[in-house]
Amino acid sequence: MTVLIVVLACAVIAGGATGLNAIVARTSRHTTVRSVAASCVAPQASPAAVAPNHLGVWPFDLLQAGTFGSLVAGPAGLYALQACGTQETELRVLHLATSGKVLGASAAFDRAALLTSSLAIAGGSLYVGAARLDISGPSNSGPYALTLYRLDLGTLQVVGSRTLGRGYGLSLLATDSEAGSSRTPAPSLLASTGSALLDIALGSLRTTSLASFGGSIAQHVAAGAGTPYVALSLFAPAAVPPAATASVELFDLATHRVVSSVRLTSGSDVESVVLGSSGLWASIGDGASTQVRLYSVPALATGAPTGVPATLQTFHLSEAAGVVWIWGPALLGCADASTGRLLASVSPAGSSTASVSGTVSSGSAMFAVTQAGIGAVVTPAACRI
Repeated sequence: MTVLIVVLACAVIAGGATGLNAIVARTSRHTTVRSVAASCVAPQASPAAVAPNHLGVWPFDLLQAGTFGSLVAGPAGLYALQACGTQETELRVLHLATSGKVLGASAAFDRAALLTSSLAIAGGSLYVGAARLDISGPSNSGPYALTLYRLDLGTLQVVGSRTLGRGYGLSLLATDSEAGSSRTPAPSLLASTGSALLDIALGSLRTTSLASFGGSIAQHVAAGAGTPYVALSLFAPAAVPPAATASVELFDLATHRVVSSVRLTSGSDVESVVLGSSGLWASIGDGASTQVRLYSVPALATGAPTGVPATLQTFHLSEAAGVVWIWGPALLGCADASTGRLLASVSPAGSSTASVSGTVSSGSAMFAVTQAGIGAVVTPAACRI
């Protein structure tokens, strides 16, 4: 029950932080934004809200208004999980061209939760990890019933599905199954349920358990291109202070073993991890401040500070084309993935709808998820190395 309370509280807090209940009305500048609202009722619509046209001083062009979660870039545009229903009672996948044109929408995934569901593209298919809250299960298992769906990339029709039991959410991660070996890398799909790491066979959706986490819960998972490693951040909800409750582990996909780990000081929490070209980046908060640190791989030696300044806000990380993107309620920035040097940053503060909750790159273009919806961000040249 303690674990259940922790997970539910985290979901409520995260929902407030990212504004998952806020949908905004478009300004006159965005009157050409294509809408599919007729088939997706906006949750908790707020007609008084105004969509931003800048994130700080960086121009922002809203492409599609709505409440969005997981966002991935594919060969034919962007794919995003969109919350629909007056109480976020269903999710659907929206397919957007990088111009903002709506290319398609999937059928609804009823009762799937936005914060604990995810998307991934692997082997020419789109995969949806749907987590549905179900507190009627055993108290010693996760509070979500998990289902994996395989969708056709073009039509967004469901072509396969498999139930994955219970967990604390379903995080999907596309990677290379033979990364780091002499053989040709093949696309693969990993799934973290919070209590286990699974390998998913593309097409058949057959699952193989790679690791289980005992009494700990996996919060974040990350893989890097050209590396056989997966990074996991764990926390132990039953630990009694001053015992350390959070850690980061590096898992080798080839040997199915943990090759290194680092335990954080008591009171610290991992907010986000990413495997960059120079090592493992981790955003770590301790209640008083948040720091972004860079650990060597595979040793995970003492994390060195990066050029990202310490702050009170929460930081999230992603990596693309040699740049690590950092975002939070009042900051959006880019850092050199090799050196950790902060290249450029901006504060989108001043409007709650300008708060960034996710980013993705497609070619040289950058897209961000805000409380207003999905939009294109014009980033400075310093971020395009």
